[in-house]
Amino acid sequence: KQYVKKILPEEIQGFNWSAIQIATAAGVCAVAEVILFNEDRPQGFIYQEQISFEKILKTSFGVYYHI
Repeated sequence: KQYVKKILPEEIQGFNWSAIQIATAAGVCAVAEVILFNEDRPQGFIYQEQISFEKILKTSFGVYYHI
């Protein structure tokens, strides 16, 4: 599968963010949110394949990846 989304620079809470800053930060924060609020609280090394894209989209940061 492939996923394509064009992320543009924008102002978020009074700060100007580049597209790469938004894409990187949103991904990292979304994964942290999935892990921190997961009832099972996984421990140790977690492969990126263990977190579904659907879970990422359901986080508060997933809005930046919606088509």
